[in-house]
Amino acid sequence: MADTNDDAGTQGQPTDAGAPKETFYSSRGWVWRDTFTMIRANPLLGVGLGAYETAFSIYTKSDGSLRVPQAHNDYLQVVADCGIVGGVIAVWFIALVFRAVSRGARSADPLYAGLALAAGAGIFAMLVHSLFDFNLQLPSNALLFLLLSAVAVNIGSAVETGPESSHATVRRNSLELETARVSSASLAGGVS
Repeated sequence: MADTNDDAGTQGQPTDAGAPKETFYSSRGWVWRDTFTMIRANPLLGVGLGAYETAFSIYTKSDGSLRVPQAHNDYLQVVADCGIVGGVIAVWFIALVFRAVSRGARSADPLYAGLALAAGAGIFAMLVHSLFDFNLQLPSNALLFLLLSAVAVNIGSAVETGPESSHATVRRNSLELETARVSSASLAGGVS
């Protein structure tokens, strides 16, 4: 039988290669279970934005020897922190962003369509990653998510669908002119 290391940072990890590997339940599953307990106790408004770490110790079934600042699932964390109200707001925001991505992807302008699809793909990848980690709680990742969301919404709002066209058309506005100016300056190798 292999010995395990009892240091706080490596608790439960085997000291030799022959020991059993870490399972989902031993790493994240028990945190999610206790997070569901927290959600059931505070379903409507949650425990308070940013209060997860403090409240977790009240609802955990563990001995409390480990500090758990995040749920390792952004969706569970939002509902635990802000309840059903916060969860509905988050879903609404994501739906609006993907509606804008869809509108932008139907643009007749291939640059706009490509930018909308690229922003949507980046957002989708971050949302999938959020199922198993707390990546949107890291400032750099949150900033990237918001930047991609802003690009998608800006492109989606610049595109209008008309009943006379099967493709979306782009309104002539400052966004399109600036995009064209930057693109032509980049292609020409010049500085504007």
